[in-house]
Amino acid sequence: MSAIDIVSDQRVVLYDVPWSTYETLLHDLQPGGTKLTYRRGALEIMSPSHKHEWLKSLLGYVVPEVCVQRGVGFKSGGSTTFRQESLARGLEPDQCYWIASEPAVRGREEIDLAVDPPPDLVIEVEVTRPALDRLAMYAELGVPEIWCCDGDSIRVLRLEDDRYSENTSSGLFPFLVMTELADLLAQRKDGSEADWIRSLRKWLAELE
Repeated sequence: MSAIDIVSDQRVVLYDVPWSTYETLLHDLQPGGTKLTYRRGALEIMSPSHKHEWLKSLLGYVVPEVCVQRGVGFKSGGSTTFRQESLARGLEPDQCYWIASEPAVRGREEIDLAVDPPPDLVIEVEVTRPALDRLAMYAELGVPEIWCCDGDSIRVLRLEDDRYSENTSSGLFPFLVMTELADLLAQRKDGSEADWIRSLRKWLAELE
């Protein structure tokens, strides 16, 4: 390892890191909340803040609630580590889901992206900006859609011609108005988490 770059009080980036070191850190640091992103010898180590984890949890309710209300099958992947030594990359989303491709992974306890489809949707909470280009990595994996949340707004990115472009609506759930979801997220301090989930369910029911 030849260099260290302190990006913020939550993120540290190391360079010239061997793949074996990345795998050792994966084993030693997880599960424990620390997120590791590896790309071509660069390793970002991120210790999530409470705000990050809170937003991740709240957004993590949205897809299951939508799918249950609409009778849509889905499979949650949480922060599954997706790594491929041959491409020298590895990362963990904040939340991920198989929806359209759920039948292909139904009942699977382990996912191998060499043979299994990538998640249809990834949720990324960006309280601080990542140092490594995670979007490029998701594009390489072929993830069709990403929701990026900074706590104030939610951007919808859809994969088009191997690159992500910002859209005003979700390709998976076009009836969701993301500005309204962001407004609902802004109300997270007004009551308990149970209150917020009830507000989420009420909002979703009004969309039917």
